[in-house]
Amino acid sequence: MSVINRRRFLSYAAALPLALYLPVSLGARRLPGKIHALDGEVFINQCPADMNSSIQAGDRLSVAYGGRLVFGMGEDTYLLQEGSSLELVSRDNKIISGLRLLTGGLLSVFGKRDQLTTIYTSTATIGIRGTGVYLNSQPDNLYFCTCYGRTELNLGRHHHETIEASHHQAFNITGKSAKSMTMLATEVTGHSDDDLRLLERYAGRKPAFDG
Repeated sequence: MSVINRRRFLSYAAALPLALYLPVSLGARRLPGKIHALDGEVFINQCPADMNSSIQAGDRLSVAYGGRLVFGMGEDTYLLQEGSSLELVSRDNKIISGLRLLTGGLLSVFGKRDQLTTIYTSTATIGIRGTGVYLNSQPDNLYFCTCYGRTELNLGRHHHETIEASHHQAFNITGKSAKSMTMLATEVTGHSDDDLRLLERYAGRKPAFDG
């Protein structure tokens, strides 16, 4: 990646609209996290990261184009794709109180928990418990797949969907507001069963579809 493109990516990730910064409520997840794989240019709080870098509550993780980051936090494992930025929301910089996908693609597998975990995007919020999900968030567009398990999809105050899947249910959601949004079933893209197997393996598990 050229210096110009790198600066442009970091500037974009740092200057996302404040409207994305929504209130968060979710059970705390303790860190530090562990980096399992790192390819290309990856940044933690805009500083270059390597395999020895530490991931802490409150960090913003960004992956440049051509890169990839796989990391774990407790019983959860994440794959952050190229051109993506993720914030590990924290009120006190000690425990995670939420996940905010600012832009790009995120594949996640979660261990079972009693409290609902919420991922925030500019388009929707997704509540999960012990499941596998994939999201790709772009301006006015969200691709969302419940790979297995149950998710609670919230589009504004008055539109809620409960989605249960044993092996992928994907939707494309477009629109600037809850009134103008459309939600259409679509094909699986951006992630694979092997990606899910990899993430679950790091957590010592198998995907639900493998029995």
